[in-house]
Amino acid sequence: MEDFLGYNLKSTNIVKRLIDNVKKYGTKTAYIFLKDGENDQQKYSYEELDWTARLIGSYLQEIGAVGQRVILLYPSGLEYIGAFFGCLYAGAIAVPAYPPDPFRLEISLKRFISILKDAMPSAALTTSSNISMLKQFISKYPEFKKIHWIATDNIPGHKSLYWQYPDINSDTIAYLQYTSGSTGSPKGVIISHGNTVANLSLGNYLNNFSSETRVAGWVPLYHDLGLIAYVMGTVYNGSQCIFMSPFHFLQKPIRWLKAITRFQTSHNAAPPFGYELCVKKSTIQERKNIDIKCWKVAGIGAETIRYEVIKQFADTFSLNGFSINSFYPTYGMAESVLYVSGGYNEIYNNIKFNALSNGLIIQANKDDQSNVKKIICCGYTNNYHQIIIVDPKAKQKLKDKKVGEIWITGPSVAKGYFNRQKETSTTFNAYLSDNSDVSYLRTGDLGFINNGKLFITGRLKDIIIIRGKNYYPQDIEQTVEICHPDLRKGCCAVFSIEEKNEEHLIILQELKKNINHINENEIIYKIREHVSNEHYLNVFAIGLLKAGTIVKTSSGKIQRNTCKKKYLEKKITFVKLWELNNEKKQKFLFTKFNKTNNIDNNTKITKSIIQWLTNYISDMSQINEKNIDIYKSIYDYGVDSIMIAQILSDLEQWLGVIIEDSFFEDYQTIERIAKKLAGQVIGGKNIENFY
Repeated sequence: MEDFLGYNLKSTNIVKRLIDNVKKYGTKTAYIFLKDGENDQQKYSYEELDWTARLIGSYLQEIGAVGQRVILLYPSGLEYIGAFFGCLYAGAIAVPAYPPDPFRLEISLKRFISILKDAMPSAALTTSSNISMLKQFISKYPEFKKIHWIATDNIPGHKSLYWQYPDINSDTIAYLQYTSGSTGSPKGVIISHGNTVANLSLGNYLNNFSSETRVAGWVPLYHDLGLIAYVMGTVYNGSQCIFMSPFHFLQKPIRWLKAITRFQTSHNAAPPFGYELCVKKSTIQERKNIDIKCWKVAGIGAETIRYEVIKQFADTFSLNGFSINSFYPTYGMAESVLYVSGGYNEIYNNIKFNALSNGLIIQANKDDQSNVKKIICCGYTNNYHQIIIVDPKAKQKLKDKKVGEIWITGPSVAKGYFNRQKETSTTFNAYLSDNSDVSYLRTGDLGFINNGKLFITGRLKDIIIIRGKNYYPQDIEQTVEICHPDLRKGCCAVFSIEEKNEEHLIILQELKKNINHINENEIIYKIREHVSNEHYLNVFAIGLLKAGTIVKTSSGKIQRNTCKKKYLEKKITFVKLWELNNEKKQKFLFTKFNKTNNIDNNTKITKSIIQWLTNYISDMSQINEKNIDIYKSIYDYGVDSIMIAQILSDLEQWLGVIIEDSFFEDYQTIERIAKKLAGQVIGGKNIENFY
């Protein structure tokens, strides 16, 4: 397909599109980055972005990186955007990576190294400060030594004069989009310039973007939503993007709505959990100054969309001008760049719940609302990407209102997985049994079509999606079974359940036979600790079982769906069942710290902060206060990135001080955190060696 929605895919690429828009819009601000999430701004005009891309592009051309993979290692910010376009300007293949988490650098490096092993980049773009931080790893790991490390802030400015337009076309690979699934075996989706142009064109069609559009967001730039909707969508349309780091959003979600209010942005998107956090983590007082009547298209996707989340957000912010009709649920995936369907705001259909398991959809009538499930509509099945529903076993196309696997084909569908011939063949080259020669992308998702509209009902695979990120259960199962010697290997079932409109992680694990003395609480603690450290996940429930009770197939495979069903129906006999109590007390969080009575007693201040943090982490992790060790890292108690942001925000509110975002990078134990903060409370004195 050469002509697509008015664009000739053979003659259009992202580099040409940006250069054309530089001529049109010149000094117009393309991006505004809110460094602190609120007021401190950095800006890129179209001309400045073009100059930065030429500078980095010419340097990559000079070192011979044309056609080579180049990995990006930046936090969210303008540097990331400049480096990405610098790769495209060079004719190199950009590899947006998961930045190592500074809070857990050693552990998160494993993820980064797994991408290095798969992508085999010739160069890496980052900042001089990041290179200083990574020096110890560059000398330690062979994967780092093979790479030409480039600090883009040190490239001499005159290099931009030597840039040459790259030899690229629609079939040229633009970048590898690594999926957020298995940490052990990441897959890089091969995205061409033609794929990207087609998907951006489809995004315009679905969302009615224009050069007048303003968007505001916080999703990471290496995520497919951030990369397409913020980074490339902006220059493609000649529009404007305002964004902040995910951390600043998680710390205070109201910042996103403040940015929408301040810049009057019309198109803003996030995963469902982002909308949920805006409701949960904002006060009535904070909402008073929010004015979001400007919000016309509220994109929502990347994970299961629940009607309750949509309604709760709309009800909460209706007084601020938000309408539930602004919600635009979408369906997409990295394997199709981003968008598959969207652009329709009939929010849901009432479906008889028992009909879903039978595969035939029955519309509930107004008089019979028992056992009804609200299934979210994810937009039209457009003519530009064919979407069909298929019986995954018979590989036959199904009629309307029948549940099956979603298959798609069209110009956005990627070329496959990098260096993964077998997985590419299985996922990207599926054929119907009618001997037609059209190949499809198998999505692994279940759904149905009704009157030309797509509805998602579940997942064919066992993939778990929590907060917009994919997790393979077998990866978590492997982590669990080796974390304690009393656990049986190959006898763990991991799955997720929906509880209070959220996906929660459940772990069922068998104990070894003939063990006389079992410390169940120690085992549960070890499981939570290892899952938190390896996968950044907080566990909702852990069930310890007798040997031989996990349901398996005749060939020995774990039957996760059957285990999930038995768990929900309470048909499992546990040796020990631990469940996280989500009814958190935390009343002490919102009382102001009384500095007056403590100002001359450093020890007393430190002890007060230690007690506060101990109570907080105990309450959050459901671990008895007596078992919280103030000399251990707080990450050992299941604290994740969202919790870190919450702790920082609540500490600031309690103490009445401003805490640097990077605070927990250096101070990770309760004792060290308390000492450092005590010094700040009494006027900046550092009393780490006092207590």
